[in-house]
Amino acid sequence: MGNTSSHSREPFQRGFIRDIKDKRFSSFRLKDGSKKKMEQIRRSFRDSFRRRKPVPDSSNPLKWPTDEQAIRSSICSFPVKYLGCIEVFERAGVDICEEAMSMLKRSQRRPMRGFLHISGNGLRIVDKDTKALIADHCIEKVSFCSVDLENERGISYIYRDGTTCRWMCHGFLATKDSGERLAQAIGIAFSIYMKQIEDHQVEIQRLSSFRQSKRLHNERGVDVGNRAPAAIVSPQPKPHNPHAIERPHATPTMIERC
Repeated sequence: MGNTSSHSREPFQRGFIRDIKDKRFSSFRLKDGSKKKMEQIRRSFRDSFRRRKPVPDSSNPLKWPTDEQAIRSSICSFPVKYLGCIEVFERAGVDICEEAMSMLKRSQRRPMRGFLHISGNGLRIVDKDTKALIADHCIEKVSFCSVDLENERGISYIYRDGTTCRWMCHGFLATKDSGERLAQAIGIAFSIYMKQIEDHQVEIQRLSSFRQSKRLHNERGVDVGNRAPAAIVSPQPKPHNPHAIERPHATPTMIERC
């Protein structure tokens, strides 16, 4: 009986000791894991408190209230890095611009520093050092503009080349402002151009209606504005002056010879 009881207690005691050891090791493991977690939290705090260059957010349109007036006065310009241009086969599309921007970034061409001038008539790219004109694009031929999703300072627009009749995508990287601000400025320039076209059409219609009313007035002798008949003036006889010298006229024989 005693032997059986002693043998039956040994497994329980060994198992109990083994459980205590496992708990001890597990407690050490938890402490090591907590240290790692604390280190990760500290790193995240360090990264959050690092100084970063502030990039303006264009979600609030009142943040740049002078852009529209500068575009209307043709004095709006932004410092950019011109990545170049590449041919695309669609006139619009965010995926088209994204693919073109990725290809321009992968190319070995060095970005050119310059200024992007935006006005209601077009977009001009000028070299920063030489002040040479790189490109001059009419705003009416810009079909699409998009902000780069990978880089918040990137922007691209699709332009219809008048000489080759091809769709070309031009890419830029803003150096001081966000790409969304440049895209917003291009949108303002396009809206100004469309407003000028509408005003011009209204002026043409007004002039055409004025000319038509004047023609009807001359033909019918009717005032088109009041729709009332104009006063008919009877012809006045020529005044007779006995002291006047009559103008010499050609004789009938001379007229017959001619």
